[in-house]
Amino acid sequence: MRNLLAFLTFLSLTAIPTVALADSILVGTDLSNPTPGPVLCPQGSNCTIRLSQFTLLTPVVINDVKVAISSFYPGFSIEPNGYFNVSLGSTLSNGPGAPYPSNPIPGSIGTGNLVFLPDQSVTEVFDFSNLNIELGPGVYYLQVSGADVEWDTASPVTTSAGILGLQLACDPYLNCGSVLNTYDNFPRAYAMEIDGTVTQEPSTFVLLGTGLLGAISGVRRRLR
Repeated sequence: MRNLLAFLTFLSLTAIPTVALADSILVGTDLSNPTPGPVLCPQGSNCTIRLSQFTLLTPVVINDVKVAISSFYPGFSIEPNGYFNVSLGSTLSNGPGAPYPSNPIPGSIGTGNLVFLPDQSVTEVFDFSNLNIELGPGVYYLQVSGADVEWDTASPVTTSAGILGLQLACDPYLNCGSVLNTYDNFPRAYAMEIDGTVTQEPSTFVLLGTGLLGAISGVRRRLR
């Protein structure tokens, strides 16, 4: 009986939040078959900021973000490659939105460089890893700004951790603001994937500890 009492005491004292699920897709799209999407800073226009809105339903730790990016206008770009910046945050961007890595936007998690091939379209899935970003339930935005590239589209993936929301775009030199009505809706989902782990709510462990302490009290009463 003393061994049982000691074991229950140990469990109640060591009940701390742990990972509930293995590293997996939290929210995103099917990156196995991306299709051409909208361009970022096409030749002869202002830069365009594009955002993928998503909602997390539970606390998570984001370890990895992937985006599928393509070149456009094969053999016609004024640059030999395309540059872009990826950022993540809980608020809409309000510009100006940097087209090049030398001037990253707030919340930046990485930059990419897509080397073009002569007269060929190039598609690549860029992987930004080792992030360790802790987020609670709520609405967030994955943002891509850049030059001479396009953000591909793909079919949304349904998970228990999060869901995709609006796909947005704006011209940072004209109308980017902090409210949704300053953005244009895009009808398809941008090709992106956010991976990580789902963590337990702290309340779960409070209930576990309370239950174990109750069990310990009951055992002590019986021993008396």
